[in-house]
Amino acid sequence: MEERSSNYKIEESRTGQPVPVLNGIYLHSIHNPIKEAVTLVEKHGESLKSKNHVLIFGLGFGYHVDEVINQMKLNHDHYEIVVVEPNPKLIEDFLTMRPIEDEKVQIINVEVAHEMYNQEIFIEFLMKKPCIIKHESSFSLNKEFYLILLSFMSQKNVNQYAY
Repeated sequence: MEERSSNYKIEESRTGQPVPVLNGIYLHSIHNPIKEAVTLVEKHGESLKSKNHVLIFGLGFGYHVDEVINQMKLNHDHYEIVVVEPNPKLIEDFLTMRPIEDEKVQIINVEVAHEMYNQEIFIEFLMKKPCIIKHESSFSLNKEFYLILLSFMSQKNVNQYAY
């Protein structure tokens, strides 16, 4: 996990918001991270109107998560958002600097992607066919992790599962 935190810093955007930079990659716009988040969420507008469960790949500092919450509140009385982020240091700094105060949002951190499929709560969430949103810079930075998560094949023999 050390490689995920190497060369890590937080810079301030031109609009004053903190922006994490990991291995030279800005996880949000250094100009206006909120505007960038609005644009990302607008691309998923129809799905967010029709689905009340959202799976987000990548946390960054959560500007896109804030916008998803705003859309969910506009369109649904009940909703659930799961954010998958493999970097514990990023989550720690996010929760310190920009905590989300919405109990309907769950941030999940695992070191090994396929471990997600050992969590019954995650499997049940996937069965609800959530809208999936990819935070591009987080996904690119952790591409191997997310590709493993997306391509996981379950066991074909029921005896392979733990009870």
